[in-house]
Formats: sequence, structure tokens, C-alpha cells
Amino acid sequence: MDLRGRFADQENVCAYALTRVVSDQDRTATLYTGSDDTISVWVNGKSVLAKEVYRGATPDSERTGIALKKGVNTILVKVCQGTGGWAFYARLGDEYGLPLTEGVTYGLVE
Repeated sequence: MDLRGRFADQENVCAYALTRVVSDQDRTATLYTGSDDTISVWVNGKSVLAKEVYRGATPDSERTGIALKKGVNTILVKVCQGTGGWAFYARLGDEYGLPLTEGVTYGLVE
């Protein structure tokens, strides 16, 4: 997600993105992320990733094992911007990087 394209040019700011994942069963998954710059992630209110970095965003820079419960799960991503580009990547997959699609649905939290 290109945050610079969604917000006016900003420096030294943060943005949050929230989504939900509905799982038909308890399961483990891998959260693949990349960011420009610092990234923090919470799954169901629990911190699963906090990385203070200054870099360009590339997919799959981090791989974080997470637990999804049966039912609605929330994923909150915080990306802090220094200067330059401002974006992040986030996707769920299995341990091999294949997309997690069977038994899950994705959507924005209203």
C-alpha cells in the first residue's frame, strides 16, 4: 500500500491500517511484511512484530509466525515515515509463502 499516495507529502509521521481475517478454524499462518520505514504489527491486540528500520519497502522482508483463532481476527499495522517513500506490504501465507486462501476471508473493519 502506497501511503504517500494516500496522504499528502509528510515526514516523520505514522499511519495505521486495520483489517480483519475470518478463519474457519484455529490455525497458524505466516505474516509476510515489508515497509518503508518502521513497522509494527498486532494480531488480535497482541504485538507480533516491531521493527525500527529506515529502508525502502520490498515485499516479504519479514516473516512472522502468527496464530489465527476460529472466527474474526484483527490485524493492525503501524508504519512510521522518516523521509522519502512511505509504503508497506502485508500478506498472509503458509510456511512456504503460498497465499493463505482456503478457509479464510479478508475484509476491512468498519
